[in-house]
Amino acid sequence: MASGPASVAWARAHGWTGTTGEELAEGWARGEAVPRQAVERSARAIGGLVADVWTLADLDVVVIGGGFSHVAPEYPELVAAAVAERAELDYARSPRVVRVALGNAAPLALALG
Repeated sequence: MASGPASVAWARAHGWTGTTGEELAEGWARGEAVPRQAVERSARAIGGLVADVWTLADLDVVVIGGGFSHVAPEYPELVAAAVAERAELDYARSPRVVRVALGNAAPLALALG
């Protein structure tokens, strides 16, 4: 649901004509509605997962990686906002979400502080 290919498929099912995550990023940058909705949907999905794990594991930081993490400059902030919205407990509502420093090949990783 949150991956680049899944986001592209969702966008295409909603009338967008692009075929790649890179094109989705370009659509985001141009302010196109469907690419924006697809990226926000992805961030909400990741944010929901992170909120649940954060609550269970009491994390210090979450590191987002992989090529799709670069779909929008503000993607980590979108994920953090989704975590804050979804979190059940106060301590989990102010996550530190950062983009991985190890390059595009890194997967989503939950870093324990």
